[in-house]
Amino acid sequence: MTRFTSVSAPTQRLVTSMLSDTTYIKSYTERNRERLRVMYDLFVEGLKELGIGCTKSSGGLYCWCDMSGLIRPYNEKGELDLWDKLLNVAKINVTPGSSCHCIEPGWFRCCFTTLDEDDIPVVIERIRLVVETCKSPS
Repeated sequence: MTRFTSVSAPTQRLVTSMLSDTTYIKSYTERNRERLRVMYDLFVEGLKELGIGCTKSSGGLYCWCDMSGLIRPYNEKGELDLWDKLLNVAKINVTPGSSCHCIEPGWFRCCFTTLDEDDIPVVIERIRLVVETCKSPS
């Protein structure tokens, strides 16, 4: 794509200057790492309160959530039906595990890094509404 939309020379100089500033890079990396940790902890804790487990992570831009208890039937179709509810009812877009070659149905990749801390409760509430529709009648 750079053939058609190359980065301007002034922008290249600015980015080169930023990346050459080791003090800035160290500070930025530490700040970013802390922000990611806070967002991960908030998101995973919110899911945990809904009974949704996640794999433990030491870093990254997303988490793997086990929503297998919410899918009926327990297969790829059930997973895609849940994905459809999350997309069209909750208005959140997660990635079904089958799209990432996950062999167990019900796993979803949830990216939390595009959210602000204030967004987390809103997203968790939207997921809760879908969880309630998936619970088996007692």
